[in-house]
Amino acid sequence: MKAVLRERDAFKKAVARAFSLNSKLSGAKVEERPGYQRGLRAPDQRDIAQFIFLDVASQWEAFCVSVFALELKKLYHVHDEVAERMMGSIDGVRIEGYADPDRIAERARVMLGVSSPWANLEQQLGRPAVNYLKYGQTIRNFIAHAGIGRGRTKFHNLLSTLNIPQHSRQGLSAGRLLLDYTDSTRTPWFKALLDNYTAVADFVASNIH
Repeated sequence: MKAVLRERDAFKKAVARAFSLNSKLSGAKVEERPGYQRGLRAPDQRDIAQFIFLDVASQWEAFCVSVFALELKKLYHVHDEVAERMMGSIDGVRIEGYADPDRIAERARVMLGVSSPWANLEQQLGRPAVNYLKYGQTIRNFIAHAGIGRGRTKFHNLLSTLNIPQHSRQGLSAGRLLLDYTDSTRTPWFKALLDNYTAVADFVASNIH
């Protein structure tokens, strides 16, 4: 579907911009006093990284909603308004939960059928890809809600899942996790999670016809 490919391409451009922006800003210079410039300090770089990540994670959720709706419209031959109601939007109430890979897989099996790529993420891409999506959602919610409420608890549980040393967890920011810690391939989480978003977007877009 051309519309799905356009959504995929737009999302991938957003990811590319995120990498570029993070690289440029991390190398930026700050004039501390006349004639003296310094690079950004680590806390500033981490803050930049986490807000860039928040933007990408939010765009990932928008991609999920848009592409799921396109598949619904194609399957049932319905217009936007009907597809949105089918997905859970009534009178403008926001559609929620589509960034959660397990929830979108369950909804896809019910509404789109077992052949939908959304229903086959784990079978085709493996559990690690699904887990990375869940990690991204947890980090996104922690940043978006300023580290309070349920988002804080889930983020702290994630630190345990990722085997972050106990002594390093207290006060650990999302930005530091993203830049200073790595996955099992020694890839920083910032890059690992964004690369995973891209891989999943490619898989979904390539398997909706």
